[in-house]
Amino acid sequence: MAPARQPYDDGYNRKDFFLPTNLLSVTITDETEASQYAFVNCWMLKDISINEGVAGIREYAFADCTGLEDFTIPATVESIGQYAFQNCSSLKAVHLNSNDINISIDSTAFSGCPASLFDTTSKPGLTLLDGCVVAVDPSVSGVVDLTGTRGPTRNAFKGNKRITGVILPAGMEVVPADAFNGCTALAGVEIPEGVTSIGERAFLDCPNLPRIEIASGNPAYRSIGGILFTKDRRTLLRAPGGWYGNAVLNENVREIAPGAFEGRWRMLGATIPATVTAIAERTFAGCAGLAEIVMGGDAIPEDAEHIGADAFSGVPATMVIRVRPEATGWGSTWAGFRVRLDIDETVLCRGHQPDKCGGGVPRRNLVEGWNAGNLVGAGTCAGRGRKAGLL
Repeated sequence: MAPARQPYDDGYNRKDFFLPTNLLSVTITDETEASQYAFVNCWMLKDISINEGVAGIREYAFADCTGLEDFTIPATVESIGQYAFQNCSSLKAVHLNSNDINISIDSTAFSGCPASLFDTTSKPGLTLLDGCVVAVDPSVSGVVDLTGTRGPTRNAFKGNKRITGVILPAGMEVVPADAFNGCTALAGVEIPEGVTSIGERAFLDCPNLPRIEIASGNPAYRSIGGILFTKDRRTLLRAPGGWYGNAVLNENVREIAPGAFEGRWRMLGATIPATVTAIAERTFAGCAGLAEIVMGGDAIPEDAEHIGADAFSGVPATMVIRVRPEATGWGSTWAGFRVRLDIDETVLCRGHQPDKCGGGVPRRNLVEGWNAGNLVGAGTCAGRGRKAGLL
């Protein structure tokens, strides 16, 4: 006999649900998420199994399941919604599976659960769940040492205005998306050698972070001039929020990741080699100081496949695209910006020679008026005595 349909009043919306009070266990298999209110008030429920592939646990999904004692959240779950486990008064442990902790947990998700579920003493000002930092008191400031933890979950430090540095644990494998987004005072961070994934916007809106440092043994990433690249240098991933000046890329670079320079309002210019054949979405969005981009090859097609959405949103209309006269496909404008066919006025370098600097970059741009600290690579510009190099 099917259980009677009973009302559940969440204090805001009165809805009807099946409440099988004799339900002891449940397995969530191929669903994309545990639905809103799915098992609310199943007070006899003691065992839940959430399979890999489930992406989220929505609000009130297991609220008032007072018999629930522990469960494991797989790495595929990216979010736990409001009051998802509210008043689960018997809950003793929640296990975050693997080191993939790219999960966002709403601050109310475990309201009314036993205080012993969380560790609030080993790292003052931090709240830990299964060894992972899930909440940070707004008063936390200075350099935060996360040694001995599994690292932050998604959004854990988001919006903190007072931390100036963070020491990430050596065993950490993932820097979650948005982990330090909006940490406006953050001035230093080193990615441990075990990290093989850095989530989107992990260091977005960190205007005082001049460099992203990478441990020398890291197999996935490297830092060049403080900018984050893949280990093979073929993809430029992210310039930190405090980076400024001119980005001179050599022909090792094949791709610039979406949003790589987004919000770098003090960025002055960029030199993009012919090996880069597309500009991803939001690559230069918000670069309010961008004055010119030097393009080393033929014209990149002006279509959605080659120029992503908002790639140049917020860039001054006066920004100039500079190209070689012999390059093909360029008109008087490109992507809405004026094109100047004048790179031949300087030497396009083909290696470290007495009057040249490698990588197909105009010598004038390398040695005159450019912040040498932003030109990172090998070699010296012979004849000028200035350190010059390429990202």
